[in-house]
Parts: sequence; structure tokens; C-alpha cells
Amino acid sequence: MNDLPEFSRVRRSPRQAQRTYDRLSRSYDWLSARSERPYKMAGLALLDPQPGEVILEIGCGTGEMLAQINHSVQPAGFGIGLDLSRGMLRMSIRRMLAAGTSAPLLMADMLQIPLAPASVDAVFASFAVELVDTPLIAGLLAELRRVLKPGSRMVVVA
Repeated sequence: MNDLPEFSRVRRSPRQAQRTYDRLSRSYDWLSARSERPYKMAGLALLDPQPGEVILEIGCGTGEMLAQINHSVQPAGFGIGLDLSRGMLRMSIRRMLAAGTSAPLLMADMLQIPLAPASVDAVFASFAVELVDTPLIAGLLAELRRVLKPGSRMVVVA
């Protein structure tokens, strides 16, 4: 994969990405609302969360979609939010509290998900996969397959 065009590569390290999203966390919803929200909503409709399911959101950001996932799967199910940014996870906590719900939040790299194999019914990722360097995407997909139960589903919005 060394012959990839430069424009297709992600040159930012996970630490650099973390710092960027920590800085953007308080204004991220305002910055992305018009451009990303319609696509996130369409992806969530495709995911079709069902009561009782456990759904992992990769790159949960400020928790906007995670709060909606939680409302769809509760009371027997729950969403799990994963993000690299502490600032984004803080915003997720605030959103969950305001929405009257809660979800486990994991501060982790999506290439090393701290969950047991076959532990989730679905994965939702919106505007997150493109943050992974192209040669690492196969590893990301393998990691997502690892945590998904057999016959489960995944929706990626990018």
C-alpha cells in the first residue's frame, strides 16, 4: 500500500487528532450541524436501533446520535460511546444528562476497542472512519467484526 496517493492518507497521529477534537468539542455541534446532521440521521434510520440491543457508536463525539440510539434501545438495551477525545466525551456526558439518559463512554482508539468479542448487536460510525489512515482501515474493519455478534450489522456514514 505504499503506492497510495498522498491525498488519500491521514497524516495526523491519534494524539494530534485527540488534541484537535478536544479543542473543537465545545463548538463541534455548531460547526457540523448543517453539514453532517442530515447524513447522520439517514444513517441512524438505516441502522434502525431496536429495543434491547447493545449498539456501539464509534467516534461518538458530542453524543447527539448516542442519545438517540439510547432512547431507541432502552430499557433493556443501551448504547456505548467510544471516542478518542476527552473533550468530546465530556460533551457526551452533558448531552446524556440533558436528555435524561446515560451510556457507557469509552475513551479509546477505534483500532483497539476495549470490549469483549461478539459483544454488540450493531456498530454505528459517522464521520469517523475517514480519520483512520488508509493502510489501517482493514485492521479497523477486523476490530469492528471482532466486537460484533454473528449476524449483526454496521452502518458507516462518511
